[in-house]
Amino acid sequence: MNSYVLLQLYVGLNYFANAIIALIWIYCLMSWFVRPTNRFYQFLERFLYPILEPFRKISRKLIRGGFMIDISPILATVAIRIIMSLILRLLVGF
Repeated sequence: MNSYVLLQLYVGLNYFANAIIALIWIYCLMSWFVRPTNRFYQFLERFLYPILEPFRKISRKLIRGGFMIDISPILATVAIRIIMSLILRLLVGF
């Protein structure tokens, strides 16, 4: 029974992580095609700011070094995937 609960906890966290990743990429696509005054775009910007901002700092350092693309969404996606794999390893250990 205990392992079933842990599995369901992981599945729920995985759905949440996938939803956050999807919102990150929707936000990126919208930044190319939608005006910044769009209400949904503004909502995503406010919602994703705490997630993307630490990675934007890293991305800015790379931009100063000559890399001209904001890779903060890629870094955030990779970080979320790494965190999810660590959570899975922790839960499997129980």
